[in-house]
Amino acid sequence: MPSLISICLLIFIQSSLIPAAPINNIDLNAAAREIEGLSKNSQAFLNYIYFHTIIATIIGVAALALFCGLLILIMRFICFTLNAIYTSCNT
Repeated sequence: MPSLISICLLIFIQSSLIPAAPINNIDLNAAAREIEGLSKNSQAFLNYIYFHTIIATIIGVAALALFCGLLILIMRFICFTLNAIYTSCNT
């Protein structure tokens, strides 16, 4: 298990090998425009997901209603047939 000193030494060596960018080279306006563009893209993506979630929910509910209606029709047909067979056998 590496000791705490070796971990700190490794972090120090790695941080000294990667030079930090001077603050005056950072274009804050470009960074703000990039963040704004990302947030617009994220909002558009979320709207896309919300829209398709609503559409999928509507389709799912409609399919479930059709399935239940079909199941009810099948059960009524079976019960009607069994009732007809039962009454014809008892007469």
